Amino acid sequence: MTILVTGAAGRIGNRIAEALLARGDAVTGFDLAPPRIAHARYRHVRGAFDDPAAAAEAVRGARAAAYRCADGLDRGPQARHVRGQRNRHVHHP
Repeated sequence: MTILVTGAAGRIGNRIAEALLARGDAVTGFDLAPPRIAHARYRHVRGAFDDPAAAAEAVRGARAAAYRCADGLDRGPQARHVRGQRNRHVHHP
């Protein structure tokens, strides 16, 4: 199964992505930062949810999502990213 991990370049999101890969899942990481993982079953999309094209590319093929981006940040260089992430929910169809 492919699982989307938002905030995958961050400390917690990166650990979640690595754990999912270790158990055999494919992972799509979504973050404004560059990828921290190099793995055959890992795909990284750079962007934020307020960019419709990046968001569409990130969710393509995902069957579940783990939301771990920008918790508690609402100002500074990450503010645009946080505004794009507010009111998003983990979804498992």
